[in-house]
Amino acid sequence: MSNEAGNMDFKYVLQDFSNVYVGARLTFAELCEQDDTPQRLRSAVFQYVIPEAGEDARICDALSAMAKDSKLAMVLKQLRCRIKTVKPRTKVDKKGRSRTEYEAEELSLDDFRKKQEQGEICADYISELYFKKLHLMSLSV
Repeated sequence: MSNEAGNMDFKYVLQDFSNVYVGARLTFAELCEQDDTPQRLRSAVFQYVIPEAGEDARICDALSAMAKDSKLAMVLKQLRCRIKTVKPRTKVDKKGRSRTEYEAEELSLDDFRKKQEQGEICADYISELYFKKLHLMSLSV
């Protein structure tokens, strides 16, 4: 499987009744082009995030390089965003065979920053971010 085909699994914007889910491999320009992206999120990205990070930056790269006082951090804090990470772990069974298992974890923005400062999270581990539509409606743009 090519790298681009693997990234396509994490390029999406989905909505259910109460949440909005965003794949972390999207660039900010692709996020704004998606049909399912809410207009309020689209305008916040255009107004705050793209001038700071650039429209060709992937969301996972921007999250891993995010400073505490950046505009992206401000927007994600207002959204009370949760970040899903998937870390590979190598397990060895009783016969000595090793296999890779994946451990999923959901982090708040503060917990994500703590793990980021400790060096436990890289851009490849970030799979998606999500937030409630109620918090999106209270986003001040």
